[in-house]
Order: sequence, then structure tokens, then C-alpha cells
Amino acid sequence: MSIGRLNGDGQMDIVVDCVCNPTPVGGEGKGPEYQPCASFDVYYGLGDNQLVKRTVVTDPSVYDFGVPYAVDVNGDGYGDLAVSGSLGCDCRFGLFVWQGNADGSFQQTPQPFISNTNSVGWMAVADFNRDGMMDFAMGGRNEYLINTTPRAACGTYIISPSVTACQPVDNTYSPSPVSVEVNSYDTTNLSAGTHSLVFKLWDAGGDVYTATKTITVN
Repeated sequence: MSIGRLNGDGQMDIVVDCVCNPTPVGGEGKGPEYQPCASFDVYYGLGDNQLVKRTVVTDPSVYDFGVPYAVDVNGDGYGDLAVSGSLGCDCRFGLFVWQGNADGSFQQTPQPFISNTNSVGWMAVADFNRDGMMDFAMGGRNEYLINTTPRAACGTYIISPSVTACQPVDNTYSPSPVSVEVNSYDTTNLSAGTHSLVFKLWDAGGDVYTATKTITVN
């Protein structure tokens, strides 16, 4: 398992790798051969030491090999799931990424980055070339996958209330001054009539930036 932020609520979440089809398919005398099936449960943090469990991916096309990582691969602010593994049992090994969605769910078909036809081991994640994007290293054949994914547009989690921090990507390097890109989402009940909504941003230097919108509620 590993930890990360996967739904924009500011709480740490726990990602657990599990076997979604543990029934042997090799038959008698053929050993514990299992049908490939990647599956991930997320225990979402609620604060006050409370968690809620949700099975977010069940994929019979991928056989995964160890620790899943909650990491923003394309810089859109949504947490993605990345793991090393193989595409079925046909000896195509590499990295698999299930992209995160605005509602906190995940794409059910992964992006495969096939690197070899031999094997892969457990994976480590870091910004190895210090370009502000997360990269991957896989054991077994000591492979490094440098992330050249085009940076996506900054997204907005629609889980109310939430903050989507797109830039900088968590646990990466950045030169100074640091560019910051953040979106937020919330809802509020307003009575009928005209209202002035004020949005404020504070930076580390104590400066306050303000935007005002006037709307009329029917």
C-alpha cells in the first residue's frame, strides 16, 4: 500500500493493492497460476482518524507487481494510480497508469507504457530529472521511465468543498520563483436577490489578491 491525496479534500488517503480474482486457473498439478487482475481499494481520509473504503479499479487485463502509487502523472491536479506490471500473461511488461477524474473516480482502462518483454520489479517514484514532473524507476531490469507527458490543463475536483492544486506537482523540483496554479470548488445556498461574491487568495508574503463577482439569484 501507499498514501497520497486522491480527491482534493486535503486529507491523506491510503491505496491498497489487492487480488480481485484469487482463483487458481492452472488446474491440478500446474501450480498456483492465477488469472491476471489488477484491483485497488482506496481508504479515503475523513479527518478525526476516520476512513471510508471504496474499490476504485478492477481491471482483468493487467497483472500488477506490487506497490501502487498515488501520483499526479500529467499535472492536471488529479491523483492518478500508477503501478508496474504486465499486460495479461503475454510478457509485455512496464508501467500502467489509471488516470484520475474530477469526481474522484478513475479511468478503468489504464495507459500502458510497455518497456520490455522480460520482467519488472517493484517501482520507485521521484522527479529524477528535476523538471517538475514525476518519473518512475522499476526494479528487475533497473529501468527508468522519464515522464514526457504533456502537462494537461488544470482540472477542478467537483467534490464539494475541494481544492485542486495543479502546479507545482507534489514532491517535484521547481526553480524560484515557483509558479502556482490552483482551482477550487464549493457550493453555497443564497437567497433570491443580488449578491456580491468575493474570492481571496493569500500568498506566503502576506499579499492578498481579490476577485469579485455580482450575481442575481432567481
